[in-house]
Amino acid sequence: MIEEVAVALDVGGTGMKCALVGADGVVRHAERHPTDAGRGPDAVVETILTVAEGLAGKACADGLTPTALGIVVPGVVDEARGVAVWSANVGFRDVPLRDLAAARLGLPTALGHDVRAGGLAEARLGAGRDTGHVLFVAIGTGIAAAHVVAGKAVTGAHGAAGNSVTSWSVPTDRPAAADGPAAWRPSPPRRPSPAATPNSPGPARPPTPARPRAGAPAARRTTGPPPGRARGGPW
Repeated sequence: MIEEVAVALDVGGTGMKCALVGADGVVRHAERHPTDAGRGPDAVVETILTVAEGLAGKACADGLTPTALGIVVPGVVDEARGVAVWSANVGFRDVPLRDLAAARLGLPTALGHDVRAGGLAEARLGAGRDTGHVLFVAIGTGIAAAHVVAGKAVTGAHGAAGNSVTSWSVPTDRPAAADGPAAWRPSPPRRPSPAATPNSPGPARPPTPARPRAGAPAARRTTGPPPGRARGGPW
């Protein structure tokens, strides 16, 4: 009996983790490839398609039958349309990756978000099994999270739930020999200025000069009191 497998690609900002996965969830073959995102989004798309083709060929050479293709990418993903809407890591902007891959390999193809897919896998097969809520945080080239509720990943109103959880910085004054997690510090929260805070009176501002009414005579600028009036009197 010929075994069926799915071709799976996890595209990151630095590298791609790729595999042939059986129906039982067991990996039959795995390999890694550099993303080389600096070449531009078109080159990254071509690399994805070429690697997927190679995996399908590997399956056939090993006596396996590739029956489906799954690709996950970072950023904002419209899973219903199969479009990589935006990704800072690999430069994608409205890339119809699902249709491009399906046309190239001739396999049913699904496109998803990398961290949501990881969260679903952890909830169904890993440490999150038999739990109602799973929070999955992935730290790679970027940082993102997935919230899985009752077996379903929450996507948010615009498909961007979980993106850009936090940011980190390295103090410029730390010793060059300092290494490891202890050398890293979270960036302090940015506090908006009082003037930019909603419902805040903000700093005092000079009064705005009143505009003359229509038809009113223009005011004459003088450097002293009018003739015949004492300095400091009413004007």
